[in-house]
Amino acid sequence: MDHLGGAEQSLLMEAGLDLDDDYSDYHWSIGTSHWYHVGAGFPSISGGNLVSGVDRVTYSIALNSISDFLVEQTELEQKLEQTNE
Repeated sequence: MDHLGGAEQSLLMEAGLDLDDDYSDYHWSIGTSHWYHVGAGFPSISGGNLVSGVDRVTYSIALNSISDFLVEQTELEQKLEQTNE
């Protein structure tokens, strides 16, 4: 993460990246990148949605269900520039 700027790293941390987590069970590869606006209406699970006793939940998102949230790369770059100002 040393190659990221402070703003980018902060955004990843806000999104839930935990540098203390062990991600070694995951295989990461770079392919085609798609960017999504994750906000109101985006499929999610949050603490407020869980009943007492539910812990360490994982889920997958069907990509064909979130096409309305796609963000063009130019729009993403503009927003990142605004964040860095």
